[in-house]
Amino acid sequence: MKCYLCKEKLSRSNHSPKVVISFFDAAMFENFIIQYLKTKGTVSITNQHGQPVYRGHHLDHYNQSQILNFTSDYFIAKGLFTKEQFIKAGVDSERIKVLGGFEGDTPIRKTKKHHIIGIFLDCIEFDFALESNKMLIDIAEQFSKETGYQYFIKVHPTDSCENYKNYVSKNCIEIINKEKSITELIDSMAFGLLHASAIYVDIILREKKAYKLISQQEFPLVENPEDLIQGIEDLKIKYHLWKNKSNNEKSEYYQN
Repeated sequence: MKCYLCKEKLSRSNHSPKVVISFFDAAMFENFIIQYLKTKGTVSITNQHGQPVYRGHHLDHYNQSQILNFTSDYFIAKGLFTKEQFIKAGVDSERIKVLGGFEGDTPIRKTKKHHIIGIFLDCIEFDFALESNKMLIDIAEQFSKETGYQYFIKVHPTDSCENYKNYVSKNCIEIINKEKSITELIDSMAFGLLHASAIYVDIILREKKAYKLISQQEFPLVENPEDLIQGIEDLKIKYHLWKNKSNNEKSEYYQN
């Protein structure tokens, strides 16, 4: 009914643009409007939002809605990794235009060494989120007790900080929702922990280390085995190896 009413308004407005650019054509109204305007011969373009990852047509749309709901004629992608995700889903490569992104507008702050871990929780709408979020916090708690590091928790914008206050000790310095920017949080930490979140890309772009917790959930965003951990012992080993790398080795890693 909402789409029908939207169509009625569009019909009355009598718009027939030659080209239309949408922010995110996977969203219901933008997707519908794109379809409507295409019937009038409009060329349509949409833009990358976050980091889409193709996991399969038979799975839920989380992190791949831009791929499975892609309706526009063309998609502006930030990089080749994104283009490959659409091609895997059967989209014609000519429709995906790699033009880059806006990263780099905010200078990377070269600050003193931090002893803070950033925990980036899964979207609470995932049916596995309660379990995976608890696992991430448990790893952070154990790592902080053994090393003296502290940590903050960044909850998904659709989640509530209150859901995690009973899981943490004094080693958790803050539970954050929207109070601070992602850039500010990443710049304040030594490394990040995540499970099924595209925040991995943002962390790497800010030249900080990130580790993805391995589980049975399909989320093939992290390809480097150095960035995949199975638990606390794996994290301690891999973070120790990372700290012992030279600055040149770390720079090469970020560039790759």
